[in-house]
Amino acid sequence: MVRIAVAVLAAHVALAGAALSQTPVSPPLKTGFPVTLAGGGPVRAGAPAVADLGLRGGKKSIVFGTSTAKLYVVDFDGTVPAPFPVSLPAECAASPAVADLTGDGAPEIVVPYGSNFSPGVRGGVRAYRRDGSLLWDRPAADFAGQPGIVISSPAVGDVDGDGSPEVAWGGTDGNLYLARGADGVDETGWPRFVRDTVASSPALADVDGDGRVDVVIGVDTHAEPAPYNTADGGCLHVLRFDGTSVVGFPRCVDQVLYSSPAVGDIDGDGRPEIVIGTGTFYSARAHRVYAFRCNGLPATGWPVSVEGEVATSPALGDLTGDGVPEVVVTDNDRSPSTTFHVYAFGGDGTQLWKSQPRNFFGTTLNASEPVIADVAGDGTVEVLVPTNTEVAVFSAAGVQLTEDGAPYTGAPSYFTETSVFNAAVADMEGDGAAVEVIAVSASPFPTGTDSKVYVWNPKATGSIPWGAFHQNEKRTGVLPGTPGCANVAVPRSFHTLAPCRAVDTRNADGPLGGPAIEAQRTRTFYLLGACGIPTDAVALSLNVTVVSPTFAGNLRLFPGVGTSPLVSTLNYKSGQTRANNAVVRLGAGEISVQNDQGTGVAHVLIDVTGYFR
Repeated sequence: MVRIAVAVLAAHVALAGAALSQTPVSPPLKTGFPVTLAGGGPVRAGAPAVADLGLRGGKKSIVFGTSTAKLYVVDFDGTVPAPFPVSLPAECAASPAVADLTGDGAPEIVVPYGSNFSPGVRGGVRAYRRDGSLLWDRPAADFAGQPGIVISSPAVGDVDGDGSPEVAWGGTDGNLYLARGADGVDETGWPRFVRDTVASSPALADVDGDGRVDVVIGVDTHAEPAPYNTADGGCLHVLRFDGTSVVGFPRCVDQVLYSSPAVGDIDGDGRPEIVIGTGTFYSARAHRVYAFRCNGLPATGWPVSVEGEVATSPALGDLTGDGVPEVVVTDNDRSPSTTFHVYAFGGDGTQLWKSQPRNFFGTTLNASEPVIADVAGDGTVEVLVPTNTEVAVFSAAGVQLTEDGAPYTGAPSYFTETSVFNAAVADMEGDGAAVEVIAVSASPFPTGTDSKVYVWNPKATGSIPWGAFHQNEKRTGVLPGTPGCANVAVPRSFHTLAPCRAVDTRNADGPLGGPAIEAQRTRTFYLLGACGIPTDAVALSLNVTVVSPTFAGNLRLFPGVGTSPLVSTLNYKSGQTRANNAVVRLGAGEISVQNDQGTGVAHVLIDVTGYFR
């Protein structure tokens, strides 16, 4: 069944209107803020980019889209440069990116548009020059009879290694896009149609070790047989510059993936991991956060369980001072959870702490994307989580430092007039004198017809490891200083094994046994550890045998999970027992076998004679 996913967009909630019994103690506001933008409306999803557009002598601007389909630029002093705001074709329900797309030294703004709040209105992605003129426009295609929208925040980076940037994003039209930054034209091999909606935002990281970044993104899935081989859930894809999959991916789970991946070396082993939450579409699914290695295998100790579902995106930063980043996530109140939480996990999956973010009134109505920065000026980082009308701040140990309800203690409060779903931290002047906390809310209460931009100057500038959604204004989703993956294309040595039967579907049902493989179905076998295959093996030398097929057909073997190849490994007639040799790469330790006969079943034997590593 093909369907349109509902994006994780928190409903616009506001205070109940009771008179304040206690006045929030605001940290110092930056001169010129808060600034009210007439007619701008709220930011119902997405987060501002804070970047130097080259407009004010090295000082940074705040870039965001609003529910009233406007793209704003607000300079460091609260002024709005002409001709902003510019009008978008639809609401911006994701985060803009800022980067030099044309190579002229002047940054451009890449902004997605389209929203589940406006069904039937087509979305897409636009690139604007810093003077507000349109560089290019890529409307989304139709999907399942509906115009597509883009609630995936674009990421900008040099994916094909030609020295010029590309822009990557996903759409609810079932496409993954990679377009040239200069003109928006598709790169060769793109877009990739993935047969279901995409709400996740891409990270750009070198996962196959070839020196070029790959596109790392979550995709929703529904049950489809071979050659698509998907179940109801979601898959984490890692795609090269030409649209082909990195070996070991996709990795599929039992829930959609609205969450956007974050990449960093969370276990200190000198190689990065990909961390991602899930989504909220399918009911009665496990509530987990996943971490995958470069080869697609789960990192040790992962996935981890949480109470609600983590449809928001992880943040990475060193909370413990040991030089290794921790993982910070927020979850929702989906049963069995009854409220929203923020968690910190060590690289081995150990839960360090769990807290409930509360606003000034002590309520918890949402928990948006976390950011990590030193905003207390104490030399250690804090965790910031937007919740209702507050940007709640937690110590590295999980203690809420901002006011969290009665009895009031006089603690500071990053309080906003109406609900806030975003936060960022930056040094807007770049002078090291002060760190700014930025949030975009709306005004007045309760209508929220105007945008209201808050910028606080709490303390002198400190560390900002993850100061924005997807870490930076290019939205690449990679922690600075993250090491690369090993090059999987480097020639490997071959090691022989005494012939050993790893798979026999005539045996009792089990991971490497029965049942027989049904026609037009695929079985995936995890082979690391079987027959002496070591955990660092990357490919196997095999003898594959079909036994007693009930109909003519062929077998197709391929690494891991995903779309099966066009070329068969073994062809056969009905009732025929036949064998063939093959060398097959492992994908996350797995090999998949597709039975491509018209009907019936076939038994399969796989004997291992050696491995490459």
